[in-house]
Amino acid sequence: MGVQLSHSGTASIGSGVSTLTVSGLGLAWVPTGVTVNVRKPAGSNLNIVATPYGGFTSAGFSVELSSPTDTATYVLDYILWADSTAVDTTGTLQLAYADLCADVSRFLGYPVLASQTAAQIAEVDGYVQAGIRQFYYPPAVAGVEPGYEWSFLRPTTTLTTVASDSIMDMPAAFSRMVGDLHFAASVHARPVMQVSEARIQTLLQASDTEGSPQYAALRYKQSYGAHGQLQEIVLWPVPDAAYVLTYRYEAYNGKLSALNPCPLGGMRHSELILESCLAKAEQRANDEGSLHTTAFRELLAAGVAMDRRGNRNYGQMGSSETFSVERERCRSSDVTYNGVTW
Repeated sequence: MGVQLSHSGTASIGSGVSTLTVSGLGLAWVPTGVTVNVRKPAGSNLNIVATPYGGFTSAGFSVELSSPTDTATYVLDYILWADSTAVDTTGTLQLAYADLCADVSRFLGYPVLASQTAAQIAEVDGYVQAGIRQFYYPPAVAGVEPGYEWSFLRPTTTLTTVASDSIMDMPAAFSRMVGDLHFAASVHARPVMQVSEARIQTLLQASDTEGSPQYAALRYKQSYGAHGQLQEIVLWPVPDAAYVLTYRYEAYNGKLSALNPCPLGGMRHSELILESCLAKAEQRANDEGSLHTTAFRELLAAGVAMDRRGNRNYGQMGSSETFSVERERCRSSDVTYNGVTW
């Protein structure tokens, strides 16, 4: 049980790199998994995500970067392990990628995974990925409104502003922001409120004075990368220093694989995830929505009810600008002491 063998380290990433191979490790064992993280040199540099690809050897592994590096001082942190997976499911009821593939294979009448043809493996994987997408972004069914958002798809992270720079790239996994951005507890400032880009442009035209950010707008970038269209955030006023802002966001998740085996949602939604995959298999392979499609809809309603009960963060009831009048009224109650406005 658990991680029995592990090895961690760092690797420097040169400028203009889109793929990186870490080699020469000389391990006495062959890794079965890896966790990777890219550290950027400064807040003004691109947010880059690393995705492992290919197999592992005792000498090392390879990763693909979401964007080519724009400087030579990025660093890759990694943890390799063997004899276990990153999330150990052997002693729990959680279903992982291999379990989902095995059940879909049985439904299709295919042999065990090790005996399948390349076409069969690809077909099974396609149904599993489709089932995962359907689970993450569920359709409207009885008891579930259109566009329901799971609480576990809303992680919290931070961004660090750069002095004199009002535009920053958002992570590749970023879908949309939920709520406002908050300063560190040591910074006595109001949250940064999300508004429209038109509002930000109007404010920037009226004043380009630097200070602690008060408003933020998100917009899509024109260019498309290996991981789809990215977004960027525009701040006003233009930051006058490095501020750490905490925010909650709706996150995209990568494909399930042997390297990324566990779907989001945990054990409580495992049967729902399985029925979602089987529903896609019966719809696409048999051109019908029968037993598993019905089971998926029933479990989806139950899963959403569970998620509502366990989640007190219901997000925004409308857009940020809906509350602009009330928030501005609150902002008018400032108190100034010794030159500091609270």
